Amino acid sequence: MNRLCRLVLGLGLATAVVAGSSGCGESREARKAEGPPAPKVEKRVARAPDVDPLADRAVGPGLTALAPIRDGALVVVPIAADNPVRSKTYLTLDEGMRRGLVSVRELPETDYGQLRVANKSDSTLCVMAGEVVLDGHQDRTFAESLAYAPGAREDVTVRCVEPDRDDGPTRAFRSANAMVHAELRREVLEGSQSTVWEEVRAYNRKRSIHNSTSTYKQAAALQRKGELGAWRERVLVQLRAVPERDRVVGVALALEGRLISVDTFATPELYQQVEPKLLGSFVAQAVDAGKEMRTPRPAEIKDLLAGARGSECGKTAFTTPPEDQPASN
Repeated sequence: MNRLCRLVLGLGLATAVVAGSSGCGESREARKAEGPPAPKVEKRVARAPDVDPLADRAVGPGLTALAPIRDGALVVVPIAADNPVRSKTYLTLDEGMRRGLVSVRELPETDYGQLRVANKSDSTLCVMAGEVVLDGHQDRTFAESLAYAPGAREDVTVRCVEPDRDDGPTRAFRSANAMVHAELRREVLEGSQSTVWEEVRAYNRKRSIHNSTSTYKQAAALQRKGELGAWRERVLVQLRAVPERDRVVGVALALEGRLISVDTFATPELYQQVEPKLLGSFVAQAVDAGKEMRTPRPAEIKDLLAGARGSECGKTAFTTPPEDQPASN
């Protein structure tokens, strides 16, 4: 091979070596020295917290909203008293009737819109709007929350929750140990007897409950057993584990991204006594709710609580459903 050929071959080999060590054709040794390729980083958009942890959580004089409890469609916000009352004890309707210290009867001249309550105890009796009593001439629910002094015998406004009965073998009542579901409770407080009957019938249809007098009694019993009973117990366990448990005096309920109601009570002890019944009414409503979950802002709870009604035992307020709100101009 002459000198010219050897020169051309040498130049070609040098060019090939240089080309093999650059660009996407780099050597294995070079790639090993640089290490593995950097992982791909996904760009994430920061999501605002459901409730600003630094926001003012005051919802009324001496009242503070605590961290929410979520379970299924249910959002429950415990409300704690900064300086809870410890000096007074109260008697609940269930406890009073169980011990024979409280009686609920038809009036001597039957008035389907009123019942007579007698408190034979030495404590103030607390009756909550929405509590259900059975028998008499028709099953009823209390349409107002009242405090009865020791020895008091007074009449209370009620609504019928048994549309197709108006007589019976007894004039006395027993406690159903339950409260009507949240929407029916709102109708009891703010609606009429006819709207209460409409909601009783509608709820019985949803639960496939059929009986000869269209009573709410079976719907009330469902709150303590099966799916609803288990749901109620799960939420109660979470509420009982709240660090500020000994200061909790009430709860706010939210469903489908909307504040529904708020209840507060005179003492933590009274709240704890009525808590299972109150939570039963919540899950009975939530069973038909969608799962859009948003914690109500403390300012929303504060505004609603400002218009709450009740007695020295406690206060209750409900928001107006969107479909019932007047249209804006």
